Amino acid sequence: MTNREIAEIFSSIGDIMDILGENRFKVLAYRRAAENIMSLGQDLRSFWRAGTLQEIPGIGQAIAEKIDELLTTCLLYTSPSPRDRTRYRMPSSA
Repeated sequence: MTNREIAEIFSSIGDIMDILGENRFKVLAYRRAAENIMSLGQDLRSFWRAGTLQEIPGIGQAIAEKIDELLTTCLLYTSPSPRDRTRYRMPSSA
């Protein structure tokens, strides 16, 4: 999975949260994380493997945990409630 693909997932999450009227700061956090992932000069997985995701501007603990979930399981759930979950799946080419 490329930085672009991961960034697009987080950008989509931000867009969906915005449409649903979620907290504006969370929406902006997802969008900022997406922008910073896109502009990284190296593969996001290298930060993930080194345990340094939070060194990337805009990546806090919550988003770092979502990146870990996505890269570990190839799935990402954006809500703990099964009824409210939005699921993202990594492309099979990853």
